Amino acid sequence: MSTTSEQVNPFRRNALSDVRMKARSLEAKKMTFGERLRAARDTTGLNQRDLATLCGWTGDAGQVRISAYESDTNEPALADIERLAMALGVPAAELAFGYSADFTKEELALVQAWRTGDPVIKTMLSNVVKMWKKPRWRRGIPPSTEEP
Repeated sequence: MSTTSEQVNPFRRNALSDVRMKARSLEAKKMTFGERLRAARDTTGLNQRDLATLCGWTGDAGQVRISAYESDTNEPALADIERLAMALGVPAAELAFGYSADFTKEELALVQAWRTGDPVIKTMLSNVVKMWKKPRWRRGIPPSTEEP
């Protein structure tokens, strides 16, 4: 007897759908910000002008702004990403980076600072990361306060 799609184990089908969802998530990470913005806007059924209005950007300038973000000619500021995400009903991290995460505003600000390309900021943040990779006692924290 041959196996049809109806005879497939339902747990197997769920596993396959999980794999497909993970693949879509990986595709979203490969997308540019503009592509993710466009996909989210299309999903909600909004046009550029309506989205701009929801974000508080009125007139033609708002639509031009959305168009520039979607074509990746302009990179939005953190505040703009938050406005867009709120208007579209998606997490800001998902819109900005292609995956959902519970980032604080401060963490998103650090990512945006890194992306500016300013060598001074990159050096400072790199030094912080290097410091946190060291064992606690090497960072000046006494061994007695180390967590198990």
